[in-house]
Amino acid sequence: MVKGLTKYIFILLLWVTFMPLLSAQDTTKLKTAQDTTRLKDTKDTTKLKFSQNDTKQKTAQDSSKLKVAKDTSRVKKDTLFHKYCFQEQFDNLSKINFTPIDTALNSFQRYEPLTGCAFLGNSGKAYKSLSFELNFKPGFDLGENAFRAYMPAYDNVKYYNVNSPFSDLYYVMGSSKEQILKVIHTQNVNKRLNIALNFNIINSLGGFRRQNSDITNFVITTNYRSPHNRYVIFGNIISNKCYNYENGGLLNITEFTSQVLNRPDLFDVNLNNAQNRVKEKGIFFKQYLNFNKVSRDTLIPKDSMRYNTRLIHSFHYERTTLKYIDENPSYAFYPIINYEYAYTGDSIAVKMLSNEIMLSQVFTRNKKNKPVLYAEAGLEHQYIDHRQFATFFTDTLVQVNLQTTFINQYIPKINFYFNPTEKIAAKFGGYTIKSGYNNGDLGMNATIRFDLGKANFITLKASVENFQPAFNLSQYFSNHFTWDYNFDKTRNTELNASCSVEGYKMKVRINQFNNYVYYDFFARPKQYSNAIQIASASFSKLFKLGIFNLDNNILVQQSTNKKIIPMPLLVNNHSLYLSAYLFKKALYGQTGFDFYYNTSYYGYKYMPATRQFYLQTSTLTGNYPQLDFFVNMRIKRANIFFKLAHLNQGFSGFHYYSIPDYPLQGRAFKFGISWKFYD
Repeated sequence: MVKGLTKYIFILLLWVTFMPLLSAQDTTKLKTAQDTTRLKDTKDTTKLKFSQNDTKQKTAQDSSKLKVAKDTSRVKKDTLFHKYCFQEQFDNLSKINFTPIDTALNSFQRYEPLTGCAFLGNSGKAYKSLSFELNFKPGFDLGENAFRAYMPAYDNVKYYNVNSPFSDLYYVMGSSKEQILKVIHTQNVNKRLNIALNFNIINSLGGFRRQNSDITNFVITTNYRSPHNRYVIFGNIISNKCYNYENGGLLNITEFTSQVLNRPDLFDVNLNNAQNRVKEKGIFFKQYLNFNKVSRDTLIPKDSMRYNTRLIHSFHYERTTLKYIDENPSYAFYPIINYEYAYTGDSIAVKMLSNEIMLSQVFTRNKKNKPVLYAEAGLEHQYIDHRQFATFFTDTLVQVNLQTTFINQYIPKINFYFNPTEKIAAKFGGYTIKSGYNNGDLGMNATIRFDLGKANFITLKASVENFQPAFNLSQYFSNHFTWDYNFDKTRNTELNASCSVEGYKMKVRINQFNNYVYYDFFARPKQYSNAIQIASASFSKLFKLGIFNLDNNILVQQSTNKKIIPMPLLVNNHSLYLSAYLFKKALYGQTGFDFYYNTSYYGYKYMPATRQFYLQTSTLTGNYPQLDFFVNMRIKRANIFFKLAHLNQGFSGFHYYSIPDYPLQGRAFKFGISWKFYD
């Protein structure tokens, strides 16, 4: 894998090196043509006869023009921009607001996507958030989220707009042969058409046996905007591959906590031949056609919306395959063996095709021609082909189809938007689902936002969702688990308030669940018919005093039924560091400590065969502080970090695991660099 990774790095270095050169050649040709034209104009001009005074006057004018041209050239060089947006930002009938690409050094050392999560102790492994997350979207949901943070989805990728080629090479290496590579390259074909490539690799051996992870992502995005945004399209192609060895946790965790052995790879594990393989491939595009143009008003920015009516069409196709393999199933680990004793090869294959048509209409505008009242309505159709397979071992491996389900469902939607002033924006929406697995699902929501100026705001939200549990909770057929349930619909009522004022960010959320479905102590789905309330409050703020910095993130949460939805009362992480410019501001540096802590609770166990987390009450997790030391540096366009992770290993015992039987990584050195190329 290391040789393969080196090959990828070499190819990508060639790419980011020569693509800007090719663009530069085009620019040079254009400049040469312009110079030739100017030279020809000059020769033609010299044929004319001027008086001496006229010649002096013309020379002075030319000098003035030359000076202005030089100044203009300097301005263009200083106004390079590299920005991005998300597709959903264009859904509100306003100008696309692109955000500058982040080049800040703050939190650069936190390269892991799992801050605030319980996980299996190695990069790229299955995880579960320490804060309660529903992971709900209207429509069909398979119920597979254990690796979601490592795999880009069609609705959360970035779309770029740049006026010069931009590339970012990001590389991290650490102990246990941990390697992470991220590459971004984007450039505009012309002023309104952009193409971007994203390539990511996570590969880590891990400290314990059978802890390997190997994840690869490849994403292509494009976006096009016609003049005045009359026609806009966003599109992406995504390929995700996630291979994970599964060890089932340590066979005897007390041997680790008492340090009977001093090398992680010497401890016995529950599974020695198991692995999970997840693959996703998909294509998505969403296009907007705007018409019914409003009267021209000089107060409207050039690229703002000038239309009262919009037709929207979105298309999404995705194929997902999940495979669990165990070449020697253990009777002691699995609750049952249904089909094949010598080999487990369980597979799920899902094809999902979605088309959506929406129509938006502006009813009233204010004096500045900004929409005050408008609405949108439409229909989404989902087609799902779901199949489950088991592998039987005879003379050869034979895959047998255990279950096939075809689903067609329709989702009518409607949204109303009301902006009575420029400081207040409200949205009211709803949907229902007709036919198919989610037949009868219903949702309503309301949001109001108060703009306080200077990026300060208050947002209030309320929603009610009545939905069918994820498909895997209802039907599952495999060598070790089989069920076919007909659960009642789950209801989630949520109240949410958030604000950002002068750098203080706060959020309060209250949920009430009825008929909540969870994985019980036997790793099987079960429904709890009574109500469960969950309340949470979070706070974040970066405090600065001279060269001293304290970055805080605190979450407090409580469940009325911890036997069904366990969670730590407190989850917090802090960064205390010094920051300063050095060597005549040639280097900007930060050095300090990261601190992670959550209170104890009965954390979820993990079942590799279903890729799900389930209840247990035998082992308390948490109540263990973790301390990292880091040094961050920015030198011109390069950001660099050095980190000694888990500095305090062994200082307060060896009970450091967030998932029972899966210890966290011990003390380890990490190094990372991000090098950006702007032109």
